[in-house]
Amino acid sequence: MPTQLLRIKSVSEIVGLSRSSIYELIKQSKFPRPIRISRISKRYPIIPCNGKRSVLQGWDKSPLQDPDEIRHWFERADVNSIAVPTGVSSGLTVIDIDVEKRRPDGSIERESGFPLWNLISPLLNCEPLMHRTPSGGLHAFFRHKPEQRNRQNHPMEGVDIRGEGGYIIFSGEGYTPINGAVPPALPQILEELLSSPISLELPPEVRDGFWHEPLLKWVARQIGRGAKDQAILVFNSHLT
Repeated sequence: MPTQLLRIKSVSEIVGLSRSSIYELIKQSKFPRPIRISRISKRYPIIPCNGKRSVLQGWDKSPLQDPDEIRHWFERADVNSIAVPTGVSSGLTVIDIDVEKRRPDGSIERESGFPLWNLISPLLNCEPLMHRTPSGGLHAFFRHKPEQRNRQNHPMEGVDIRGEGGYIIFSGEGYTPINGAVPPALPQILEELLSSPISLELPPEVRDGFWHEPLLKWVARQIGRGAKDQAILVFNSHLT
């Protein structure tokens, strides 16, 4: 069933509950949390969407910032989610970590980005703004890295970068804030990975006493594919 954004008054009439009752149920996690459009629009320009698709033509040049325009767009029945442009206009670069996707026959269509994220997230020394996606993936928000552009399956399969000229769904059905952190600057470890000209492979799992050959082959393969030394050294803690 398609979703639609409704004002609290309409929600109250549909479900037959007072506003105070609805907010009490929200506190108890028994009712969907509201999407606070005004709160988001005070921080970032926004793009009205239907699912993941923008319904605003020219969103890349003129995302919404005027309160009256925002109110007009979000009264439309075909608008049910909010996107934020990435890049200079919002000051955001977003790491989009996807879950594994399989085809109907069971074969893997796209690898999960979580092995990479689980490896590097303890090394970040900062807390990005984090949202959970409907599929179980993650959006990690950082301050925009100048000239960072969109890249798919980069720096590794299952991870996309949203930068200049892109947008990311910020709020909508199934999108859940994990924390309220202020997006930090990209840490150096991510700077090194994002600067890689190729999509890297994850280092192999190795057993004690048997690490030399598989890791040497992995390093040689990454260098042969054009990886920079700095990007390879990001995995130093995994290699030693």
